[in-house]
Amino acid sequence: MLDTVLTVNQRGHTARQVREASALIKTFGFELGLQMMTGLYGDTVQGAKQTAIEIAKCKTGYGAHLSYCNHEAYLFGTAV
Repeated sequence: MLDTVLTVNQRGHTARQVREASALIKTFGFELGLQMMTGLYGDTVQGAKQTAIEIAKCKTGYGAHLSYCNHEAYLFGTAV
């Protein structure tokens, strides 16, 4: 969950917002699952490791779902 990667890929949220929303979801008794997308523009192996650590810190009930993002899925600079 690196803000630089989230921004360049137009994800529409920050790492802090993910952490805060995750805490709120659990506070109200809902179960939480998070998805980790690897291979996004601007990400690195070290960045992906840091994202995995941050997701683990959120202590989801389901763990994390890992998705690989193929850069060819981007057309004309817009995520599809």
